[in-house]
Amino acid sequence: MHVTLPPLAGSYGLDWLVKVGDRVERGQVLAWLAVTDHCALVPLEAPVGGVLTRRWSELIASASAGMVVAAIDDDDGVCRAAERRALEHERRVVVERLETIDRKAQHATAAALLGPERHRLTAWLAACDQLLAPE
Repeated sequence: MHVTLPPLAGSYGLDWLVKVGDRVERGQVLAWLAVTDHCALVPLEAPVGGVLTRRWSELIASASAGMVVAAIDDDDGVCRAAERRALEHERRVVVERLETIDRKAQHATAAALLGPERHRLTAWLAACDQLLAPE
């Protein structure tokens, strides 16, 4: 099961309270999100119980809601298989969006306007590929 960022805009700093290999319970605070644009601390909670298998950077610039920042392996593996299928679908959608941006970005003005979105989607795609890579 992937742990994702909540719907808050801006840059995040993550202060992790758990490390890879720790057993976590559903609802347990995994990290505190320092949301720089809002001067706020927000708890990042585990969506399921299991073992924390991956966690990502402590500083995330230009993050978007739903960005994956950690992975928890549930006890029976059912969530993991369903998440993989969903992630593969999302990856296809992002690749299509990047292809559309590349077609539209042939003009300098469009390229400047679409640059930040392309950068964000490219970063998401790299994180997605890391998640889908065999362990």
